[in-house]
Amino acid sequence: RTPLWNVVVNSVTYMAAPMSMPATMAQAGWGMGSALLLYSAGITYLTGLLLGDICLAHQHLDTYPKVAEEGAARLAQRLLAPSQTHPADSPSSAQTQSSPRLVTRYARLAFWGTLLLQFLAYYLDTVAQIIYVEQYFGELLPHSPICQWQWLLVTWLVSVP
Repeated sequence: RTPLWNVVVNSVTYMAAPMSMPATMAQAGWGMGSALLLYSAGITYLTGLLLGDICLAHQHLDTYPKVAEEGAARLAQRLLAPSQTHPADSPSSAQTQSSPRLVTRYARLAFWGTLLLQFLAYYLDTVAQIIYVEQYFGELLPHSPICQWQWLLVTWLVSVP
């Protein structure tokens, strides 16, 4: 498990982006802004605990796409299972035979959908971080002849390995 200080640092770094926090608090107000920030931090922490428990209990589920795939497969199995209470409502043999294929299809859709969303989130987070750093440069050197798009280029050049 990660130590609590690591959770706090990650929450502050990503949720309380220093350049955007004043504008956020100005719009939401100190009371509502602080409440929403604490709520978001709490939900992030609880989600991390839940994912940690899942990964500890099921060692093979070591990525978000694998967790989503397993969750979708279990949900599809429940939803597509024949009704035990009303025999007249049970699906025909053709529907029952196609259930494993449907379960696999839903599971793979969840896997690839989650993978796509994960890469989009990484991409958008990177764009946001580059913009934040560009804003920091602009604030640190306000009298510099470098304009915004040039600071973006400098940030990109500094961050490229």
